[in-house]
Formats: sequence, structure tokens, C-alpha cells
Amino acid sequence: MEYNGGMKRLFILFSLFMGLALSQPVWAYKEVDLEKLLKTNACPGRDLSGAVLNRANLEGANLHRANLSNANLLKANLTYARLTHTNLSRANLFDANLREANVKGATFCNTTMPDGTINNSGC
Repeated sequence: MEYNGGMKRLFILFSLFMGLALSQPVWAYKEVDLEKLLKTNACPGRDLSGAVLNRANLEGANLHRANLSNANLLKANLTYARLTHTNLSRANLFDANLREANVKGATFCNTTMPDGTINNSGC
């Protein structure tokens, strides 16, 4: 009987722990990829989801097919950036400079655009 009750408690604790762990956002980007982007201005095809790039100077950056979902690009300079086929779902682009940026094929879903509007065109 003791054993069975202990197993039940263990199962409940494990379930609570997993519920809390899985309810928290998990950002997938690796610090090395973020550093590469900031050093070389290129990180095509990499997962930068959840990255904080506020005020980053990414002028002319190559982010082709990158995952920038949930990224914070507040006031970032993305002038002439290559954002083709980039995932920008739930990204914050408020007050970012997208002048002459190539966004062909990019995914916009619940994306905050530079003017503060929400773009859901790719949902």
C-alpha cells in the first residue's frame, strides 16, 4: 500500500512538473547562431526563433529561409535585408526599417509590423 501511494504522489508531481515545463515558451535559437549573424550579417536557414535583436543593424543581412518566429526586432535596421522565405510569425517588427528588404515568400502570422499593425496574411 505504501508503495502504491508513493507511486501516485510521484506521478502527480511528475505530471505537474511536465505541465509547467511544457507551458513555458522554449526558444530554439543557439547563441552561436546569433553571434554569427551579428558578426557576419548572414545566417541563412538557421533557427533564430525568440532572438532579441532590438535596434540591431542588420542592413543587407542574409536571412533567407531563417526562422525568426517570436523574434524581437524592435527598431532593427533591416534595410536591403534578404528575408525571402523567412518565418516571421509572431515576430515584433515595430518601428523596424524594412526599406528595400526582400520579403518575398516570408511568413507573416500574428506579426507586428513596423507601423504597429498585425499582419496575419500567412496564417
